[in-house]
Amino acid sequence: MKKRQQYELYSHPQVYTLKELLLSCSERFGEKPAFRFQRRKSEIMVSHLQFKNDVMALGSWLWKEGYQKCHVAVLGENSYEWILSHFAVTCGGSVIVPIDKELSGAEAVSLVRESDSTLLICSETYWDVAEQIREEIPQLTCVSMKEIPRCIEKGNELIQTGYEDYQQVKIL
Repeated sequence: MKKRQQYELYSHPQVYTLKELLLSCSERFGEKPAFRFQRRKSEIMVSHLQFKNDVMALGSWLWKEGYQKCHVAVLGENSYEWILSHFAVTCGGSVIVPIDKELSGAEAVSLVRESDSTLLICSETYWDVAEQIREEIPQLTCVSMKEIPRCIEKGNELIQTGYEDYQQVKIL
């Protein structure tokens, strides 16, 4: 791999993957805010460290459920759960397949089918499209973004019991 030139005024660690970026930012910025957003009239702040921990927990749950080295479709509006899903999938070495929320149900079905996705993570807003996709591709598993906190909880339990398979994945 070609070594990039370091510039004195802008010294920073070299990162080549999203996983390296995630780990570097959590180490460098810790409890500083990574995300701020409104949810039900409350401002939510997620630190870099919390984001990394959520990614590792969700990714561990996905791996333990058998979603390793596969394609995972994600459908929904911009949200913390969307970006968390994206990072959890890609930091585990799998392929994320973002489905444009503006597509018709038939177009979404076609993309999921052609991408060989085995899992669809979908927001409640577009659950009707997820149902249409599942009717056409019955072997596809669908997970609602509202279930992500429960998946993170289960992933944290796995990590606490020593499960490290997901965290040890090397991204090339």
